[in-house]
Amino acid sequence: MAESSADVVIVGGGLAGMTTAYYLAKAGVPSVVIERDAIGSHASGFAYGGLSPLSGFGIPGPQAEMALHAMQLHRELTKSLLEETGIDVDFRVRSSLALAFTELWQQEQPGYTVRWLDSVEARRVEPRISDETLGATLIEGGGAVEPYRLVLALTRAAEHLGVRVRHGRAIGLRRDHRQEGGRVTGVVLEREVLSCAAAVLALGPWSAEASGWIGVPIEVRPLKGQILRLQAPGPPVECSVGWGHNYATTKTDGLLWAGTTEEEAGFDEESTLAARDEIGGALLRMLPVMADAQVAQQTACLRPVASDGLLVLGGVPGRRSQGHPLRSRHGAGDRRSRSRSGHANRARRLRARPLRRRSRSAAARSQGVASMARLNGKVAAVTDGASGIGEATVRRFVFVDGGYTAM
Repeated sequence: MAESSADVVIVGGGLAGMTTAYYLAKAGVPSVVIERDAIGSHASGFAYGGLSPLSGFGIPGPQAEMALHAMQLHRELTKSLLEETGIDVDFRVRSSLALAFTELWQQEQPGYTVRWLDSVEARRVEPRISDETLGATLIEGGGAVEPYRLVLALTRAAEHLGVRVRHGRAIGLRRDHRQEGGRVTGVVLEREVLSCAAAVLALGPWSAEASGWIGVPIEVRPLKGQILRLQAPGPPVECSVGWGHNYATTKTDGLLWAGTTEEEAGFDEESTLAARDEIGGALLRMLPVMADAQVAQQTACLRPVASDGLLVLGGVPGRRSQGHPLRSRHGAGDRRSRSRSGHANRARRLRARPLRRRSRSAAARSQGVASMARLNGKVAAVTDGASGIGEATVRRFVFVDGGYTAM
C-alpha cells in the first residue's frame, strides 16, 4: 500500500473539517483534508444557516458562552474570508420574531435585545402573521449566513494557506501499539496510508463508523431534516418568523425558506411529500397568506446528533499522537476547483404547486452556530452547528489534541 505524509489529516470536508483546516493553517499548521464525496455536499451545503446564540439545546447551559463567542467569530469570518477569497458568505444581522399561540419564554444576553410584543406590535414587524397570534418575542442581534458559500470560502482560503484537499475514503487509523496508548501514526485510506502527527475526525452523521478505529463508542446518529424553498407572494419576509421549532424567512436568493423536519430515517437523504406537507402546515400556521406559495425546491440532508445533544469535542482518552510536536510550516496551496455536483445532486426539485394547510405538527429549527477549539494554545478550529429552541440537535465535530479526537 502506498504511503504519503502530512502534519495533520482531517477526515471530512464539511464545515467542521474545513474550518479546522483553515484555523490550523492560520496558526501555521499544515493539513490534508480527505473528503469522500464533495466539499459541502451534505448538511454543510443545505443548512438553513440561522445564527441565534440565545436559543438551542444547552442554552442556557453548557453551550451558552460558546454560542455567544461563535456569533462574534462569524462576524469576523465574513470580513476576513471576503478579503482572502472574494467570496461573500451572505452574513447578515437579522431580527427574529418568535410567535406565541399559547405561551413563550426567551432568555436575555448582553448585546442582544429581547422584547415581548403584543399581537398589534408584532404585526407592525410582520403584518402577515396569523390572526391566532397572541404575541411574539422580538429578538434583535441574531443573524444568518449561507452555509454553502461559507464552506467554499473556507476551502479556498485554506488552500491559499497551503491546505490540500483530496478525494478519498478513510477506512481506519494506523496505530503504533508498541507505544503507550497505541499512538496514532496515520490515516488509512482505501489505497494508501497518510502518515500524520495528528488526525481530526469530522465525519458528521457518519461519526459512529469511526468507533472501531479508536476503541471508543461515538454515540452520534443521523437526523434527517428537510427544507422548502418557495416562490412566495408579496414582499420578502425580512425577519425570521418562528413558532416552536419552525421557521420561515426570505433568503438572499429571493426565495422563502421554510423548515424543518426531524426524522429518524437512518441515512436516507431523499426528500418526501410527507415532509413537504408537514413543513407547509407549520408555515401556514405562522403565515396563512403563503397558501399560494409555489415550491421551487425541496432539500433533505442528515444532521449529526450526539446522544446528549451536546458537542463532542476533544481528544480521545488514552490515545496519543506521534512523539514529535506539530510543526509550524507554510507551503503552496493546491488551488484546484471543487465540483458542485454533490451539492446539486442532493437537491430534489418538486413540481411547483400551491401549499395547502394539512397539519399543525411542529418541526425542528435548524440554526448554525460555531464553536472554537484550541491546539497547543493556538486557535485550531471553528465548526458549524445546529440548534433550536428545545431541540437536541447541536452539530458536532471531533478534534484531535495531542492524539486524535472523534466526531
